[in-house]
Amino acid sequence: MTFTRFVEVGRLVYIDQGKFCGKVAVIYDIIDRNLVMIDGPTTGVSRSVCNVKHIVLTKHTVGIERAATSKQISAALKEEGAMEAFTTSKWGMKIAGQIRRKQLTDFERFQVKLLKQRRAQLLK
Repeated sequence: MTFTRFVEVGRLVYIDQGKFCGKVAVIYDIIDRNLVMIDGPTTGVSRSVCNVKHIVLTKHTVGIERAATSKQISAALKEEGAMEAFTTSKWGMKIAGQIRRKQLTDFERFQVKLLKQRRAQLLK
């Protein structure tokens, strides 16, 4: 089995640690094998340096050149529809569901519990 996701300019990444945890950004430059420069003009991630250990590579890429500006990145994201492709993927929908579950109120969690119990009884 070969690798298909490489650290490259234009790769969409999911940030799983740090200040922008839970957001999606684009790699716009590579400093060395441990550090990359990311930018997320549509998701609120400011241009910053990020450790490769703090990001997860997605399968989506954007056609940008090295050291692209935020305007170029946002234009490429809109043109190619990479953000929409990520949010409609299984992974993006799973993340959206997790965020929705975190935002539930006590009463909504109680309703979910009752629905799960009812479903279990019907399956039994």
